[in-house]
Amino acid sequence: MPYPSAGCQTCRLRRIKCDETTPICQRCAKSGRVCQSKTFKKPSFSIHVENPYASGETKRPRGPRPRPRPSLTHVRPTLDVSSRALSYYLNYYLHELPDLPTISACMSECLTTWKASKRECDMVDLAVSAVALAIFARTQQNTLAAREAVATYGHLLRVAQRKITQAELLICNETRSDEFMLTVVLMAWYETTMHQPANFKQYMLPVSLHSWLHHDGAMAILKVWNDRLRNNTPSSITKQTRRGLLRSALLRNCSLPKWVRDGNQFGEHGIDLGFDRILVRVVILRHSFKMAEQNKYLEMGEIEEMTNEARELDEACIQWRVQTPNEWKSELHTVPTSWSRTDFYSSTVFSFARQGYAAIWIQYFALRMLINSTLLGLTRLYHPPSLQIHTSTYNEQCCAHTTQLQETTDSLVSTIPFSLGQFSTDETGVSDSQHKFNFNTDETIPPALALPIIWPLSVVSSLDGINHNHQLWIKSKLVHLGRLLGDGALQCAGTDQ
Repeated sequence: MPYPSAGCQTCRLRRIKCDETTPICQRCAKSGRVCQSKTFKKPSFSIHVENPYASGETKRPRGPRPRPRPSLTHVRPTLDVSSRALSYYLNYYLHELPDLPTISACMSECLTTWKASKRECDMVDLAVSAVALAIFARTQQNTLAAREAVATYGHLLRVAQRKITQAELLICNETRSDEFMLTVVLMAWYETTMHQPANFKQYMLPVSLHSWLHHDGAMAILKVWNDRLRNNTPSSITKQTRRGLLRSALLRNCSLPKWVRDGNQFGEHGIDLGFDRILVRVVILRHSFKMAEQNKYLEMGEIEEMTNEARELDEACIQWRVQTPNEWKSELHTVPTSWSRTDFYSSTVFSFARQGYAAIWIQYFALRMLINSTLLGLTRLYHPPSLQIHTSTYNEQCCAHTTQLQETTDSLVSTIPFSLGQFSTDETGVSDSQHKFNFNTDETIPPALALPIIWPLSVVSSLDGINHNHQLWIKSKLVHLGRLLGDGALQCAGTDQ
């Protein structure tokens, strides 16, 4: 007897062989289709009995009669655009990476945790649906999904305004706090997804609120958690929300309130806590530096104080790197000259035991780039051009900071290809490094790999002091990932917007 296939329903309907990879088969991944393997039930089949009289319930008529021919009725599943969008989002964006260190995790981990907990909340469901529809509309160029996304988000705004009130915040428990934070963070994700560059006319849809407003709302909810619930063990949603707000503050050059600075209070520990402390200090330093640039009457003592802090931070980064586990270490490879420079900026690339480790080092290199760019800017503030002071010490300092900045940028761009799965190492390959790994740029980059590196690339894409070619390549990579993820804000990376 034939055994039922474990292949996905999408491939069965297309009448092609499925490779049965889970959660997304490779054929669906390459064609950008919704892989209906787990999210939806398989279609039912109705088989008409070949001989209805065999059971004896119906008497066979006398005389010759044409025998009924067997028939097979295939009932196809009917999926509305919301279901298709949700399936696409859950399969492609919330795919868990094996052994992903928490330090490189992003807000999608919150949804994965929420989904695994099987908790129910209509407001969170609305937020997930709005984000899924927005992403599906962008990536699949589906105008129906775009209209549905706007309608769903409008409904969500009304529900959130009714439920997330000051009175509710003052009496909320851990569960409600998670629901509020997750909803607001998803609303910010929707805003960045639906953001439209001036030259993007695929959908003529209005942009409602800016995502930064939702980040401020998430900070207010986190403050309530800190005031009322900090004696509880922080949930994954609480921890990741705070991480996202630290990154947001760095992108916006904002300061950090004192209550949010101690990562230990929000569930950070071990090597993650060490990185968190460096990140907090970098956020504070960058805010002070940006304020110093705008201040025409800055005292030299303040510049010296910030310079010392930047140098201490750079040394702290080096010490943190020494403490990282051996399994995080990289291996250097030489890229064949035939490989595309669009995907590989330099002639060398790094590989790692896990792609999640590469995401960690991209964050590390981004922080060191921020520190050295700040040191370069502080050196120039200390010797303003108006004073016409260009001593040998000044030139040496500028050269040292610029060199370190370029070396760190080289390391960052050499780590990106592996983090995006654009090549893989072959453990059984020959010893020659040029033939030890495989070129995978023909494969579609999984969104789950792209999400962890969006923030570090965004924060360094316009840094002062980095090479112009480096900057153009990083921005072009952000635009490409923006199209892949359906992120309207990222698609502005190559413009003045």
